[in-house]
Amino acid sequence: MQSIKLATLTALLATAITSPITIAHTNTSALFTPKENSVPQQLKQVDGYYRFMLGDFEVTALYDSYLNIGKEAYAQFTKLSEAELNKGLT
Repeated sequence: MQSIKLATLTALLATAITSPITIAHTNTSALFTPKENSVPQQLKQVDGYYRFMLGDFEVTALYDSYLNIGKEAYAQFTKLSEAELNKGLT
């Protein structure tokens, strides 16, 4: 009885090792390898956005416009007086 279980387990293991899915997962050519960056890094500053390097990465921060949201939006997040807020926002 135990030899039948061992033979069955061996057959299942052999099937699992030789299955196409297992072979595909061990084949390194089946893995996704992205191409090099097709857009060259600009590394220069112009109006409308700010570029800077963060390690090996180039970060682009867009500057769309300025919105004056007023001191009411800041008042709930600070302990500054209204006069101090007015001074800082002008």
